[in-house]
Amino acid sequence: MRERCAIFALSSVLLCSCTHIECVTVGEKFDVTYSMEDEVPITQNVEVGENGGQRGQCGSGDTATGWTMDCLRHDACQHYAVANEGTDGIKKELPGGLGPNCLDEFNLAIDDYAGSADKCGS
Repeated sequence: MRERCAIFALSSVLLCSCTHIECVTVGEKFDVTYSMEDEVPITQNVEVGENGGQRGQCGSGDTATGWTMDCLRHDACQHYAVANEGTDGIKKELPGGLGPNCLDEFNLAIDDYAGSADKCGS
């Protein structure tokens, strides 16, 4: 089946996203790979729900939806970027995950945020 893709304009940034959603479950562990602006891959073993119980959940607080692989990857990237800010050229992250470091991962997770509540629980 061909994936349906959507284009979003957010704060003058063009975001493209496809509607493939891979659900994950709290307590599962995965090796996730992401990159900073330099595009050098970073692989990390991450547990769904760690770091305050939210890692892997799309959105936060009252706007949180389901638990997905793309949101897990974005959360891991964001956590790494904040923890390593200022080293190796890593720039300061912006609130809401729209910083320069993890924008690729944000683009992959945006359709999960919109469609995971029905498919992956909230």
